Amino acid sequence: MKNLLQTLKITILLCFFPFSGICQEKELASSFLLKLDNDYLSIKMRGSDRYYTCGILLEYASQARSRNIFDRIAIAPSDSSFQIRSISLDHQTYTPHHIGNSQLQVGDYPYVGLFVVNYGNRFLEKDYSFTSTLTLGIQGKAALSCEVQSFLHQKVFHSNIPQGWKYQLPNDIAACYTFSFDKKLYSTTRAEFLGNATLQFGTLHNTFKLGGLFRFGRFYNFFDPRAWLFTREKRFAKRQLYITVEPYLKFVQGNSLLEGGPTNAPGPAWGKPGAKYYHINRDQMERIVYGYSWTLCYVSRWYSIAFQEHLQSAEIKGLPAHEYGTVIFAIKL
Repeated sequence: MKNLLQTLKITILLCFFPFSGICQEKELASSFLLKLDNDYLSIKMRGSDRYYTCGILLEYASQARSRNIFDRIAIAPSDSSFQIRSISLDHQTYTPHHIGNSQLQVGDYPYVGLFVVNYGNRFLEKDYSFTSTLTLGIQGKAALSCEVQSFLHQKVFHSNIPQGWKYQLPNDIAACYTFSFDKKLYSTTRAEFLGNATLQFGTLHNTFKLGGLFRFGRFYNFFDPRAWLFTREKRFAKRQLYITVEPYLKFVQGNSLLEGGPTNAPGPAWGKPGAKYYHINRDQMERIVYGYSWTLCYVSRWYSIAFQEHLQSAEIKGLPAHEYGTVIFAIKL
């Protein structure tokens, strides 16, 4: 009789084991994330103010238990995929190198600001994932990057006040759809290697990127929902500490932050008859850019904090690479 009861217990456990992951998924909490980008945050602690100079992103993410009308634009591998939905506000600032120069810097990056809303869906499977993001907003004066950068340089960094914002790109619509695919190539308990492909198209960016992700340390598998959301139950949570390295190669077909937007066309190359405002002509742009980023991240049961360093080759011919740092802070809600 005792052996029979023991066998019955084991049978019940085995029957419910396949659903243990689903039970854990129900215990995942929503999160709020703050991301700060700035070239002063790089390891060198020396702002270059070249191209992407600063940005701030606020994001809310949670498990999606049902589909809505906006999810129709997302690409899901199956109806059983674990879905993480996010919405964020993103403000970015781009400048040439010498922001203290009040003259137009022909051949350098133009002044431009960007303010957008991102609506994203990440679908996780056992060893691969799909991520779809819709971006809508505005670029130009209405993004208020002149005011934001001037405040930061005057009140926070006590450095040169930017003088060339009168030459910034005009207001225009910024719309983009981003689709990413991640695939596990190698994985152990302390290391993993993934391949990645990302496609962007719209009025803002038209690019195709190939890259990889190397991660080392103590972490949840990249395709485990707990790698993206905090758990509510302590017995399912573990502290994470890891380093990632992400090299990539990107093919650029279009970038409205250099060329100008679609509804306010810039006309011919700057300096030629008919040019409406300063911009980078298509023949001045690099069509292949490359770079890498590395991340040091710590995750507790209630919060996570990460530092990233980014380096990318120039998107304009003849200019040097640019780099910036990122600090990311997330909390469990």
